[in-house]
Amino acid sequence: MSRNLHELLRTKLGDDEFIEAIEEEGGSLYLHVRPSSLLKCVSILQLDRILMFSSLVDCFAVNPPKHFSGENGDISIYYQLVSYLLGKHLFIITDIPDRKNAQSLTGVFWNSDWYEREIFEAFGVSFDDHPNMNPIFRT
Repeated sequence: MSRNLHELLRTKLGDDEFIEAIEEEGGSLYLHVRPSSLLKCVSILQLDRILMFSSLVDCFAVNPPKHFSGENGDISIYYQLVSYLLGKHLFIITDIPDRKNAQSLTGVFWNSDWYEREIFEAFGVSFDDHPNMNPIFRT
């Protein structure tokens, strides 16, 4: 991954406003953002004419290893975006402390609806402003 993309992301998003960290591993770029800044950050990434991360191709949550004890704890949500213009994939990661609510991305990416509902059902994280925060599977 080019250092130019790192610099471009820092320029467009600002070092302190959104970004907690940028990491590169195995050819993938990981952008850690604050939960309160997620929606604004993703909107900028999607609408910027140079970046154009226009597609959400995956979204999933993980329980970090320190919480495998079964206790409630932080949940990390990963959003995988694609810029066809740049030919790049970008993972946006946000940590949701104590499984509190997260911001819904349905206003930016309509397909986040299903992903967020799956996370709600599997991890108990509810998404603010989600149009249909109901369980997928009903008993």
